[in-house]
Amino acid sequence: MKKIRICLFICLILLGLTACNRPDNARKLFKNANQKYGTSTMVSKTKKSDGGYTVVLHDSLQDFDYTVTSGRGHMWFFQPGKPFTTDDFAPRLVEKIAADEQTELNKIRVKYNVGITTETAYAHVCIHGDEPNSAKQAALEVAQIFQKNNLNNRLDLVEIEAISFNSYDYSRIGYATNETVGYYTLPTMAWSGKDQELLAKYTDHAKQLDSAALYVRSETTTFSETGFDLDEVSGYPNYEDSQVTLYYFKAFDGKEFYVADFFVFNENDRTEIHVANNYKERK
Repeated sequence: MKKIRICLFICLILLGLTACNRPDNARKLFKNANQKYGTSTMVSKTKKSDGGYTVVLHDSLQDFDYTVTSGRGHMWFFQPGKPFTTDDFAPRLVEKIAADEQTELNKIRVKYNVGITTETAYAHVCIHGDEPNSAKQAALEVAQIFQKNNLNNRLDLVEIEAISFNSYDYSRIGYATNETVGYYTLPTMAWSGKDQELLAKYTDHAKQLDSAALYVRSETTTFSETGFDLDEVSGYPNYEDSQVTLYYFKAFDGKEFYVADFFVFNENDRTEIHVANNYKERK
């Protein structure tokens, strides 16, 4: 009798382990999706050859369809044989908002001369512009639109990325680069970008000139406006009308000076270079 009880116990354990190793069925996918994303209705369900299911659900709050799938891992990003569940809720919601807000997004496209695309594989919005500052400003306004539609915080952590097509003057020789300017993250609208790193970099240069330097603002202008000569420059820029950025700081005496984003040769020794600035000429 004791052996029978032991065998039954072992069988129950094995059955439990087998059940735990099964992909979620359609009913469980539906239940879990409703708990995670809110009320939805079942559009369709399909059983897969690996024992899993694919269900299409219609979101009641924002009126769009999304898919939830269960199965057994067989690709590199899933452990072979291990049950998994995945969904495309966030990308489909991003697409839905982009469609609903098409008029407002088109206004931003025209205003800043940018392209706006949504990634179909994951929840991500890209703003493509010819100039970093316009791409960043457009990304902010696009992020505000998506945050307005971030009902119940279901798009938290989605990124609105600003990308500049051309960095420096590469376009002049028929070569362009795509450079990430930075991105805004929902729902905080926090900005994370290259400009923050650059500001820290040029603040360090400014403090080497004046330990009391305090950052004031940055401005984009043409090289010709700086008063430097091209033959003083080491590397970029190569043209008078090239765009450069000037980082303005307040000196110990209250007067402003700038640190530029290009290098010039030391006037007394052309083997030495330093960041261009007008610290000595501050007014």
